[in-house]
Amino acid sequence: MLQDADGIANKQITTIKLNQMKKVTEKELETLQTLVNTINEGQATIGGMEVQKQTLIKEVEKLIEQLKETQAELENTYGNVTVNLTTGEITDADNQKD
Repeated sequence: MLQDADGIANKQITTIKLNQMKKVTEKELETLQTLVNTINEGQATIGGMEVQKQTLIKEVEKLIEQLKETQAELENTYGNVTVNLTTGEITDADNQKD
């Protein structure tokens, strides 16, 4: 046995030859590989969905800006009114009942 500087006995160091290394079974290895691959695919899919989400958020933000611009144009034309989105009928927003 080997001893360190303090005189405490260490476990004997053994060398394991490469051909003596332990391995998991083929089935266990396949299971591990399948799980890791499936996780990687899922993460890639989530990444793609996140990109789509960000793209849609930007598109919606643009549409909201266009709506605000259109509302401002309508207010300049008709005043402070409410537009019925089904019929297109406008009513004076200041005189509406709550």
